[in-house]
Amino acid sequence: MGERCVVAGVDGSVQGLETAEWAAAEAQRRRCALRLMGSDLPGGLDGVLAAVRVRHPALSMTTQRDERPQSALLSASAGAGLLVISAMNRDARQIAAGAQCPVVLVREATAGEIVLGFDARHPAATATGFAFDAAQRQGCRLRVVHAWRLPAPVKGRARYTVLEEDRAEWEDEEVQVLHDALRRWREKYAKVDVLPDVRLFTASWALVNASAHAGLVVLGRGPDGLGPVGHAVAEFAESPVAFVPA
Repeated sequence: MGERCVVAGVDGSVQGLETAEWAAAEAQRRRCALRLMGSDLPGGLDGVLAAVRVRHPALSMTTQRDERPQSALLSASAGAGLLVISAMNRDARQIAAGAQCPVVLVREATAGEIVLGFDARHPAATATGFAFDAAQRQGCRLRVVHAWRLPAPVKGRARYTVLEEDRAEWEDEEVQVLHDALRRWREKYAKVDVLPDVRLFTASWALVNASAHAGLVVLGRGPDGLGPVGHAVAEFAESPVAFVPA
């Protein structure tokens, strides 16, 4: 077990148990240990541990109690490979914005492809690597979503009509930019089934829409936090969402 452990922040709710189950499955895929963290729960952390162990009897698991779960989870992120918390946790987005390791927010455990939010002109290398690794571990398809918008009209001029041939030409350019940006990743992860997906939408809408058939949506996270796209995806995505710090 060479990988750093998966840490799950849990509580006594149904969502907390589902979060623990998701984290356990991921720890098993990574062949690493799982640490369950929380305050004194109804039923206790040991109860959550026992419930998870039923489905993952061979997984190495420990518990850690702390009455300040937000600060404890942020501290734990410094030595963790992954932090998993419920999207319903009131501090979920603050933790995702400040953690030192990737954070997965679990609203509901879903099955499906991995979806990567990808800016082909300014790709986030750590998030891209995380998504390719996840797809390779799970043996599933990786959908790479690159959202784009029509050029804005020149300031001071009246609104213009976009001809279909112009729109098609611009879209072809976006497709080529995406393929070029993915080339080295596809060479490195030759066994991963990659589906480039260029969408004429806002990035947040495109990713929320793609989450309906996803097992995980992956986004990069900059030094200033989740940003508008990250907050929108955290709020409305139907699948778990991973935020990966640069």
